Amino acid sequence: MTIANSAAAGPNSAAASLTSPAATEGVVAGLVPDSARLGFLPKHFGSRRYLRGEIAVYNWMGALCPDYRGGYWEFLELSNGSFYMRPADCPPRAAPPGCPTGASAAARPHRMLVRVESNGFEGDVSADAAGIIATLFALNYLVCGGAEELTDKYYALREFALRHPESASILGAID
Repeated sequence: MTIANSAAAGPNSAAASLTSPAATEGVVAGLVPDSARLGFLPKHFGSRRYLRGEIAVYNWMGALCPDYRGGYWEFLELSNGSFYMRPADCPPRAAPPGCPTGASAAARPHRMLVRVESNGFEGDVSADAAGIIATLFALNYLVCGGAEELTDKYYALREFALRHPESASILGAID
């Protein structure tokens, strides 16, 4: 099974109830505590693909976010069985040139520029949304490469993304 065209082809102790900005209609994102991080990647990508899956998310973030330079990532599990990863220590970004608010970098914490050359999307999103985008791209890449067992994870994350406060940007990026 391949993922539909709605996904572009090709190229973390907090309370368990901590939600991303998108606790939505029954689907809740919980931050994985440090004590459970070691088992997170094998649990979600599978024991044979967890290293490839982790690297795929980091590589997609690097490809999609021109300012991304690596760093610490948080892992989040969704109550619908899926997951995503997000950068935890991305630096604040200044407002884009011409922004009427003139917001300083301190007023815009954890924002990332995402560019998707294959569909023309460009947007300033939260680190949370950027993590969802990168995880969706990575899951799609892995499914198209033969990891069909990750298909349900992709669609469950996409379902969560549909109700995220930045859903328009997330969907615009993966279109």
